[in-house]
Amino acid sequence: VFISLAVWIAWRILQPVRQLQKAAEAVGQGQRKVFLDIRTRDELEDLGTTFEKMAASLSQLESLRNDLTHMIVHDLKMPLSTMMATFDSLILGDFGQLGKDQVRFVQIARRSGQEMLLLIQNLLDVAKMEEGQLKLHKEAFAPRGWAENVTSGFQPLVEAGQKKLRLSVGPDLG
Repeated sequence: VFISLAVWIAWRILQPVRQLQKAAEAVGQGQRKVFLDIRTRDELEDLGTTFEKMAASLSQLESLRNDLTHMIVHDLKMPLSTMMATFDSLILGDFGQLGKDQVRFVQIARRSGQEMLLLIQNLLDVAKMEEGQLKLHKEAFAPRGWAENVTSGFQPLVEAGQKKLRLSVGPDLG
């Protein structure tokens, strides 16, 4: 009788604990809809109910975060695209010819705008990656050209502060 009672008590405790463990693993793998069938009328049932509510809250927060990301991306992309078109018009001389230094500064501003557009696209890519919808496309990358591009963006600050900025790239860099 005592052994039967001990086995029944152990099963009554371990069965809900195993359900909670499987649910925690599922949530850890990204699943947010969790249903636990724990009917013990004690603290384990309360814990199961709380766990289900937590998973639902995580799902709701994730949805809000995704909505916010998409809203921010949209709200940033539109004015930035307008700025980029304006920079292009200035560079092309649509509003009158600019001086050499003016063109250089507008080109730097345009390059910074392109970098911001890239950051916005990266936000979208992260969202796609989290949703499992991101497809990667590998391509060759020239670090020297990238580094030269970055340092040229700082050139107006360097000149304004009468500083020196030098890029040193090894010849064996791929």
